[in-house]
Amino acid sequence: MLPHAGIETKVWREVVALGAGLEKLAELRGSLVEPAGVALLWDYPSIWALRSGAKPSVELDYLDLPLVLHRSFARRHRLVDVIGPGADLDHYRVIVVPMLYLAQDGLAARLAQAAEDGAQVVLTYFSGIADATNRVLAGGYPGAYRDLIGAVVEEFHPLLAGEQRGLDNGWRVRHWAEDLRVTEASAVAHYVGGALDGRPAVTRRTVGRGTVTYLSTRPADEDVQLLVDELLTASGVSPVTEAPDGVEVVRRRAGAQSYLFGINHTGAEATIVASGRDLLTGADVAATVTVPAGGVVVVRES
Repeated sequence: MLPHAGIETKVWREVVALGAGLEKLAELRGSLVEPAGVALLWDYPSIWALRSGAKPSVELDYLDLPLVLHRSFARRHRLVDVIGPGADLDHYRVIVVPMLYLAQDGLAARLAQAAEDGAQVVLTYFSGIADATNRVLAGGYPGAYRDLIGAVVEEFHPLLAGEQRGLDNGWRVRHWAEDLRVTEASAVAHYVGGALDGRPAVTRRTVGRGTVTYLSTRPADEDVQLLVDELLTASGVSPVTEAPDGVEVVRRRAGAQSYLFGINHTGAEATIVASGRDLLTGADVAATVTVPAGGVVVVRES
């Protein structure tokens, strides 16, 4: 890439530096990212179905909650696989199913089996409303997932733009609420005030060695983080390494050899836990390594 101004430019120097860095990482060719312990189910047909036709609230945005959930897991340095509803769920210890509007055949049974095997499964509001052809499922919401969550949605309670409610666990919620009737699950948080005062807002059902949690409302971002922290504690999914907020860490493997990437998205240098050799600088790393502001380290771990 040669900019119009020629080689005496910042862009040229950065491209040359990038090429030199890639040469130093040649041994990573063929390596794979370490398997994630967390899965986030993502479904484009559900996005299209949600955006077509009238819905109970214009505040329902399929992209909203998944982005916040992914960011919350990343902040705790856990890898997240974003997968389709038909993907294999066997090795995941946390499985999050946010606003999966279209019910996928067989998914409820596969989520139940994952929970039986010890996974922490979370479904959120406005999931399972219609089948794969966008026809509303009869018998009560959330459609195909009623038995899985152990509760039935009796009524939707969309909240007005800017309206907030509270839960008795201290959370603040917005956008959406539901009147839940618990059948087999236990209520772990209730609405406070308004028409749903005292009604369940978050439920949890024990399934085998795992659990299925149902979130009937949209918590504030900081409360989503609290939920994620609770799931990580219960599941035992370990962080990639110790690192401060704003530093992305990923581990890749090639056979028995592992490589730790540290990517600093902040404007200040940061320290992460690592040991081995930094392939970009050639320096040996013992216990910790400093990642420059906006910079990257790649450590061949020992």
